[in-house]
Amino acid sequence: MLKRYFVKSYRNLQETVLLIEDNRSVVVWGNNNQGKTNFLESLFTVINGFSPVQSDRNLLICSDSEEGVIGIEFESTINGEISTSNNQLYIKLTRNGQRYMTFNRQNMLSFLPLKKWIECYFLNADIIRLFQDSAEGRRKTLDECCCIYDKRYRQILKKYRATLKQKNKSLKSGADFSLITTFNQQLAIYAQELLIVRHRVIHQLTPLLTRFLKSNINESIELVAIHYCEKKRFDGELSHYSEWLYAELQSQFQKESLVGYSLLGPHRDDFEIYINNQLLFTSFSRGINRIVALGFNLAIIELKKQFLNTVLLLDDVFAELDDTHKQRLISEMETKAQLIYATVMESDCKFFKNPLVYEVKQGELV
Repeated sequence: MLKRYFVKSYRNLQETVLLIEDNRSVVVWGNNNQGKTNFLESLFTVINGFSPVQSDRNLLICSDSEEGVIGIEFESTINGEISTSNNQLYIKLTRNGQRYMTFNRQNMLSFLPLKKWIECYFLNADIIRLFQDSAEGRRKTLDECCCIYDKRYRQILKKYRATLKQKNKSLKSGADFSLITTFNQQLAIYAQELLIVRHRVIHQLTPLLTRFLKSNINESIELVAIHYCEKKRFDGELSHYSEWLYAELQSQFQKESLVGYSLLGPHRDDFEIYINNQLLFTSFSRGINRIVALGFNLAIIELKKQFLNTVLLLDDVFAELDDTHKQRLISEMETKAQLIYATVMESDCKFFKNPLVYEVKQGELV
């Protein structure tokens, strides 16, 4: 886990060297707009190679600098044994958009090999939007999990999207039925492969989420269900989904020609969560929705079996929760990962076991 952190010329953060002792959780508190999120963002960036909130690399560097540098030292457990020496990871970002990375003093071009050494996830107060926003965000979350669960999924999804793009372009240009039929045949084949993986992942996530909710909401919870929702309901066996979808798409030709895009398929699907047969979003409070959203994200991480070398960056994720739920959640999460928590409330420190506590003022950790 993290042992040391260094930053220079990143966003509005002051040059800082931070020592993290004995794998302890870190709590960073302070008023709004002081640099708490930038601190978490910098940690995510050095471990993953990109920012979770800003796609333009130039905006990650202080305005008066030509480059920014972030570094960490960390320990990892590989094959059940803690590495004997600290691993060193540094990333340099330049004003022209370039990115350079060294791991244990060796230049590296990709961050993928680091995944066996350390994983880092960023969760913020917006996690509740998983159940409030459109289905697009939920599909993206599910697709990301499926890509991890099944290595073939990303390539299949890429082919599906490319074919869908071609079909939509053809529909807008008034293509004839024979050309659209060819696209529908291809889409139906890819779609069945995607749905098989999505259903497998949901089947794996459900017991993990159930256990989390029974522990952190109420032990009387008897049933947690994640329902996959097609745009048009499909009641058959998944092995017959491609045939069904192809027939449905063929029957939608006139309507799709009018609107200019494909109306059915995995790109239009959604999922819903039910607790004791009640729909989460409409039947439960915002606080419960927040806990479920947090549990869903943690279930995805647990499904990867990657909690071992995991750092969880938490940006005020417990907003709207009472002290009892905060204590339960933090106590459980501290057993699974190293927590780096940012909050406006210094009193939140009491929920952690022996944390390192820093106040951030104008980008400086004190």
